[in-house]
Amino acid sequence: LRVGFNIDTATVTVLIIFSEDDSVVQIVAREFARIPADKIVSMYKVCNDCNSSYRWACFYVDEDDGEIICKADAEIQLDSCAEEIFNIVMRVVGIVKDALPKFMKAMWS
Repeated sequence: LRVGFNIDTATVTVLIIFSEDDSVVQIVAREFARIPADKIVSMYKVCNDCNSSYRWACFYVDEDDGEIICKADAEIQLDSCAEEIFNIVMRVVGIVKDALPKFMKAMWS
């Protein structure tokens, strides 16, 4: 599934990816920050700082295109997965919204 969110100065595309047995879901937030090649190394520190601060999601740099990606994994129960997935998506989008200024500051400094 693909869902879009507008947050402050960016648009976030959230991918909801289910495992083959529908017991695990991965939430991937993309397209909110693309970093120029000369700034990628400085983004590793920001990713590390964010990964240390936000326990529900992790950030990484896709070196192929300079995109910052945030993701979270969770086990789900089929009888309650709609609410669980909604809560995880909203948590990841909130984390991206909170972390985005840190990435922008590093990119423009």
